Amino acid sequence: MADEKTKSAAAPDDLEAIKQRLELAEAKLAAQEDALNNPQYEVTAESVTSKGKKRATLSGQTFKVGNDKYRVKYPVINHAGRNITEADILADGELQKELVAKHPGVLTKITAILLLLFAFMSAQASTVTVTANGAEVVATGYTTREFYALQDLMFIHRASNDAFEIQITETRSKVWGGDIDSVLVTGISNDSAGAVSKLAFFRTLMLEATTTNGYRVFIGRNNLEYYFKTSSNRLDVKYSRNRQPLWFGHIDSLKCNGTSATLAYLRLLKRYKAQDCLPSTSVATIAAGAAAGSSPTVAVTGDAFSGSISVTTGTSATTGILATVTLKITAPTGTRISLTPTNANATLHFLRVYAAGTTTTLVITVPTTALADATAYTYNYTVVPY
Repeated sequence: MADEKTKSAAAPDDLEAIKQRLELAEAKLAAQEDALNNPQYEVTAESVTSKGKKRATLSGQTFKVGNDKYRVKYPVINHAGRNITEADILADGELQKELVAKHPGVLTKITAILLLLFAFMSAQASTVTVTANGAEVVATGYTTREFYALQDLMFIHRASNDAFEIQITETRSKVWGGDIDSVLVTGISNDSAGAVSKLAFFRTLMLEATTTNGYRVFIGRNNLEYYFKTSSNRLDVKYSRNRQPLWFGHIDSLKCNGTSATLAYLRLLKRYKAQDCLPSTSVATIAAGAAAGSSPTVAVTGDAFSGSISVTTGTSATTGILATVTLKITAPTGTRISLTPTNANATLHFLRVYAAGTTTTLVITVPTTALADATAYTYNYTVVPY
C-alpha cells in the first residue's frame, strides 16, 4: 500500500518545450489583440509568432513592388523557418518581392489609383490622344498602342485638381488616368486655357453630366439606356448590354451640347424602332409652299427621323419654299437633314432644290430655277437632331 499519491516527473527538455509553446501562444494572443484594437491590422490564418513576451508594434510604413504599394499586416511573421519583423521586411527588397509573389496574405496592398478618388501616381505610364473618333493610349516606350472608339468611352474630370480618368463604358474598367493637361487633343494647348477648350471639345461629342461631389462626366452615346422617375426627376443612365450603371442624378444635370436632356430629346437619342414607340402624334405632316405653284399635291410618309416626301407641282411653279415638313419633335439646337431623290424627275432637277432643318421642321427650297409644272417629284429624307 503506497504512503502517498504517485507524482509524475518531467524531464528538463520537456519543461523547456512547454515553456516555449506557452510563450508562443502568448505572442499569438498579443498579436491578435493588437489586430482587434488597431484598424490597420487584419486577423487571418497567417502564422504570427514571437519568442518574447513583449508585444511587437507596427510602424505602418509602406514599400513598393512594381507599381503597387504594400504595408505589413502583422508585427512578427514566421517565414522560411524563421521569425521576421516589419523592420526586416522594410530593409530587404528581395524579401519584399518574395512575399508579394508567394505570400501576399501577410501584406495589405494599397491601390495606386483609386477609382473616382483620383489618387494618381506622380508619373504616368502612358499617354493618351483623343480625337473626334476615338482615343489612342500609348504605353511608355511605345511598347503597346491601344485604340478605343470615342462613343464607347466615359471620361471623368474633377475640376478641383484637374484629375482625369478614361473608362470603358461597358465594364467601367480604367483605360487611362492622369490630369487633363496630359490629355492630348490636336490643336489644343496643354495649359489651363487648353483644359477649358478640351472640355468644350468633349462636350460637343458626348453626353455631359455633373455630380454633387464635384465630378464632371462625359459619356459616349453608344448603347445607352435611360430610366426616368417622374416623382423625383431622377434619371439613371446605364450601358444597355449589361445594365452597367454609368450615372444618375436630376434629369437637368444631363446635357447634350450644353442643353439639358429633356424627355423629348432623350427619345430622339434612343432612336427607338418604329414599331415600338411611334404613336400617331409622332407622324410628320407636310404643307406646300409657293414654289409648288397653284393647286399642288404634297404628301409625307414618315416620322421625326426618316420618311418619304412626294410633291406634284401645280401650275406657275416658282422659286422659294417648295414644302415644309413638320417633324412633331423639338430638337435642342437644330436638325441635320439628308434629302435623296427617288424618281427620275427629282434626280433630273435635284440641283434645283436643297433641304434645311430647324428644331421642328424640314424645309425644301427652290432657290433660283423653278421646277416644271404639273410634275411629280419624290424624295427620301433622314433627320439627325442635335
